[in-house]
Amino acid sequence: DGIGDIIMSLFVAQGIKNNLKKSQITYAMNGEFLEFFNGFGCIDKIIPMKKKQSLSDKYKQFDAVFDFTDYFEGDNKDAIEKKSRVDMFYDFVVKELGFEFFKIEVPEFDFSEMGSKFKLDVEDYVVIAPEATCKERSMSDHLFFKIVELESFKNNVVIIGKDKIKSFPEYISRNKNVFDFSGETELVDLPGILSKARKVYTPDSGVFHIASVLGVATRSFFGSIEPKMRTKYYENDNIPYFKKLSCSPCYDLGCDGIECMDYSDEEIEKIVRNA
Repeated sequence: DGIGDIIMSLFVAQGIKNNLKKSQITYAMNGEFLEFFNGFGCIDKIIPMKKKQSLSDKYKQFDAVFDFTDYFEGDNKDAIEKKSRVDMFYDFVVKELGFEFFKIEVPEFDFSEMGSKFKLDVEDYVVIAPEATCKERSMSDHLFFKIVELESFKNNVVIIGKDKIKSFPEYISRNKNVFDFSGETELVDLPGILSKARKVYTPDSGVFHIASVLGVATRSFFGSIEPKMRTKYYENDNIPYFKKLSCSPCYDLGCDGIECMDYSDEEIEKIVRNA
């Protein structure tokens, strides 16, 4: 039910759709994602489901079923495969079908009819989204705050995230070029916000994948996962940063310090300068 994983699987669905024009592709996914993923042209129908809900009773209505629920566990874990998720989806589908008839394609995405009611009255801005699905993948506070500080000298900065950021340093909270919308946006709001951004700073998160499929420039941060596993097929202007330590990638095992998601002031200044 991860947004990024679903988007990466759509590179395969788009390939099937482009080669079998009459194919009907149905996705079963978290019901909260339904309105957002209706914007992808390679999906004909979505079955909303609860986590770990079995859909085996519905399988007989389809010619082929690809169940990714447990595919990335056990022998297929990232730590063992070390492949792009897109390639793993492709290999799985080809293996299940028994033949290869399509190629990987960038999914077509149209968010114009999404029911977003969020109005952003800010122009010429960069987006910073510090959160990921777990702390091991999220930007450190130091990295996050320093990028906000440096970018706000010359640009408007829009901050987004699922949860409200509890506190900022005073030099940020009083900065008139910083607009904090963390905890105030829904999934359907993100395409409209991200599509107009000059660039997006984000870790390996749903925001990263949405911005990338929209073709928005991203500056992405990886620590517990190798960038090539997430970035391989995106065609946007992306510069991934991966702090290679003796323990990285740890594939979300985590640690107390999570040093891989933090950088020195000098390193961050260079990142922003080269952005």
